[in-house]
Amino acid sequence: MPDNDVKSAGIGVDVLAGAAMFAICAAFVIVAWGYGIGTPARMGPGFFPFVFGLAGAGLAVAVVIRAFFAPDSLREDPHWRAAGFVIGGVVAFGLLIETAGLGPAVFVATVISAYADREARLKGTLILAIGLAVATWLIFVYLLGLSIPFIAGAR
Repeated sequence: MPDNDVKSAGIGVDVLAGAAMFAICAAFVIVAWGYGIGTPARMGPGFFPFVFGLAGAGLAVAVVIRAFFAPDSLREDPHWRAAGFVIGGVVAFGLLIETAGLGPAVFVATVISAYADREARLKGTLILAIGLAVATWLIFVYLLGLSIPFIAGAR
């Protein structure tokens, strides 16, 4: 079958991604509203999540609108393999952050998520995972002083 044939009818990947992004951003806006947004001069705790949620929702709408004008975006099937690895990385992080600590959680999440790219190689992935784990510790624990153990049980 030639590459330029229309694939099976259905929702294109850009429309699906835009709708998912809009739903997530709308949730941010709703939750942030409950925290109190304040004013630009006197920002409340929900101000930044609210503003970023609105900005993200605007971008999501732009992605969906663009999908109808881009010639091939409605013909492309969703990349389920990539989505599975990224979601798996997020789930792994959530499961490991309290039980294993920040370092292992970031490391494992990075390794899993990196394989969303079919061209990912072990050596590059391991270097990236180690670098991100160290950078995450440096920013959140050392510089910001958050009390998240790098390795669970070690202080």
